Amino acid sequence: MVKYYFIFISAIGGVGGLLFLMSRIKLLFSGAAIIGTVERKQKRTWINSDGGGCAYHLVIGYIGSDGEKISYTEGCSIPSLFYKVGDTITLLQDPNRPSRIMVRSKIVLFSAPLLILFLSVVVGYIGFK
Repeated sequence: MVKYYFIFISAIGGVGGLLFLMSRIKLLFSGAAIIGTVERKQKRTWINSDGGGCAYHLVIGYIGSDGEKISYTEGCSIPSLFYKVGDTITLLQDPNRPSRIMVRSKIVLFSAPLLILFLSVVVGYIGFK
């Protein structure tokens, strides 16, 4: 019986991962490109059972459609490895949800959905084993 739980969780995760991946692909092709500049790297810390740690997130400035300067903090810390303060960076903005903005980077766009799909396959494999 436990086997079916693994298969069910794998199927739900697989569907969710595919939908997530499709939304990212849609953003890649239909998103409005915005050019910004890395203003700084913001340190974020957290505390967990291992004592905690920190990550650096990019704070990117760009000019909005109304001509106002806007600052955006990237939620993913991966781009901070590749960009330094002062670098020009391309952002993607969802035309249907202007508050949805992401750094235009294949790693940022595809790492989370592909990780979910990979974990779904692993859980499914455990269920079929």
